[in-house]
Amino acid sequence: MIHVQQLSTLTTLVAAEISTTTAPIEAAELIVRLRLSGGSLPLTDTVRVALPDAASPVSTARLFRASAATRQQFVATADPRFRRNEKVRIEVPLAAGAAAVTAELLDQSGKLMTAIPVASALRPVDDAGLGWASADLALAPLSTGDYVLRLSVTTADGSTRTMTGFRLIP
Repeated sequence: MIHVQQLSTLTTLVAAEISTTTAPIEAAELIVRLRLSGGSLPLTDTVRVALPDAASPVSTARLFRASAATRQQFVATADPRFRRNEKVRIEVPLAAGAAAVTAELLDQSGKLMTAIPVASALRPVDDAGLGWASADLALAPLSTGDYVLRLSVTTADGSTRTMTGFRLIP
């Protein structure tokens, strides 16, 4: 499935979901090449994607941003740089069996920033067999610098953490 969203006259977001066989895919690093045609020149891009082990309860996080430019709707982004007038969301696909999720903000030295609230949510398993954990953060109270959102997912087998870094720019 390919989803195309026009963000502005200069920016278009393309998200693609690629179906595979029902056989489990082993952990690996894949190279995905994308070619879009239809304009005067074809556009190409290459991306490296790391697939986690199928037994892993947590996968790689996806970044989203919301701002006045997106009408406060979250849109996917590959750019980990944000501004203070934006909100950041991370979403992590989960294997079945997740019971709870918590999210915390860390500063660039790894210190927990308890005064800044981070909303977290756990969505149940969808039609594709994935559950989702998410964390939302308004960036207005933060200053320029590097930060990490730490998402802890609790399952019957214990707890797994994933960390996603981002940078707040002027």
